Amino acid sequence: MGEKERLADRRKRFIKELKQWVQINCPNWIDEPPIKDWLSGLPSDRTRKNALRDFVYFLGFVKMCPTKIYDLRVQDSSSSDPKTRSRFEHLVIEFKNTFTEHDYKEESILSVTNRVLSFFKHNYIPLSFPKGALKVEVTDTVKAGWHAKIPPTNLDIRAMYQVATPEERAMLLFGYQMGLLPADISRLTIEQIPVDENTSPDDFIYFEIPREKTNEKVRTALSPELIHDYQTLLRLKGYPKGGYVFEAREYSSKKRRVNERTGRVREDNISYAIKDLAFKALEKERAERFKFKDLRDAFNQALLEVQIQQEFKDSFMGHKREGARSSYPMSENAVVETYRRVFPLLSVNHIRQRKADTDELKDLVKNLIRIQLSPNPFLETVKLVEKLQGLKPDELRSALEQGRMTREQLMEQMGDVGKLLPG
Repeated sequence: MGEKERLADRRKRFIKELKQWVQINCPNWIDEPPIKDWLSGLPSDRTRKNALRDFVYFLGFVKMCPTKIYDLRVQDSSSSDPKTRSRFEHLVIEFKNTFTEHDYKEESILSVTNRVLSFFKHNYIPLSFPKGALKVEVTDTVKAGWHAKIPPTNLDIRAMYQVATPEERAMLLFGYQMGLLPADISRLTIEQIPVDENTSPDDFIYFEIPREKTNEKVRTALSPELIHDYQTLLRLKGYPKGGYVFEAREYSSKKRRVNERTGRVREDNISYAIKDLAFKALEKERAERFKFKDLRDAFNQALLEVQIQQEFKDSFMGHKREGARSSYPMSENAVVETYRRVFPLLSVNHIRQRKADTDELKDLVKNLIRIQLSPNPFLETVKLVEKLQGLKPDELRSALEQGRMTREQLMEQMGDVGKLLPG
């Protein structure tokens, strides 16, 4: 057993011990009044589900049921002994440190710790800590596994897009071109999306949806590429008038748990599907590090590069507009036109879907003639391809030189234009 497997096994046994204590001693803990009071104050079903998932660890750690924790905290609050009053503060710090000792990452430790703080806060018995008491210091083992966070490039997404099924392409674009996460995508319904078989795929369409995590409204636009792939998906389904866009179905992969045969697709199966695309299209090390939320990071990066106003960035990301910005209305047209500025950085199929415009074709022919007469035709062609696809200068050349894309893959992606690359 390797080091990675030993670490995973150690964590598994640690979590199992915590859960077993709760199963034996507090089998009906989620029905206790302090838990019900806590959950009633949380904003969404997803938040409530995650809260229960993490809080069970604290119960197993302190070996107390929720009602006992509540009663003891109330009792401690009236004590004249500072150590008694801060009993649970010390327990939470020990709880945090135990997860650190088991080599959990900072975000995981903060997640379970914040669930505990939330329980006390929503029961009006909040905990109070000195500054820095909850700071997380991860172990050297965790630090050794750190990698710089690098969102997937547009070339990575294009490569994944090329090997995707129609359903996977739509999932990929909802994540990459709109920044939606699996929780949002799995809940999309046909009724919500203003597209049918008669919708023109040649322009952008205003679109809004509440973000599942925060219930804040995402105000954005559907791109021509997303409209095209969504219509393809609808056509394969026989143009249904309602229901979930991505329906639950069984998967053959052992990594994917079997779904019910009706209803929406599970969030984890969306993540698995896109992760599989990464393994099919990207080098192994990059695919192993890929997570679905990286698509949202790439979307956010595109918004930053275009330097749009903060209120539009908040709108596209589904963030709450802060301060005075929330008082000013945003027209649908303004949202669409702003998104139109960002889209060139997010396009994955630009050449194949662009309109057959005569002037553009003439310009292309002129450029190809100029390239053939240049000292380095191949390099000049790569520059032209980058310009046509809205890529950064030297991004495509770098991918070719580093072996992330072969000359044949470039020609395949470019379709008829690829055939014109000099030999």
